Amino acid sequence: MSGGQALVQDIAHFRLRVLQEALDNASRSYWLRRAAEFDGVGTPTADATAQACRNRATLAPLDDWPELLEVLAEREAADDVA
Repeated sequence: MSGGQALVQDIAHFRLRVLQEALDNASRSYWLRRAAEFDGVGTPTADATAQACRNRATLAPLDDWPELLEVLAEREAADDVA
């Protein structure tokens, strides 16, 4: 694999990771997991942060995104072949 091809592949992988993170941040389950992490700390600041995460979860447009992840992975595989 040439340097140019490796760069293209690295950029495609980076693009996938950015999209995965964006989708994760849009899911209720992500924010509820974050709330649970802060609940375990036991300080007033962490408790407030946990509540903010639960509030954010109520606004999340996605319940979860495994189907979207599959589509992104298929796209990345197609880019790797090309």
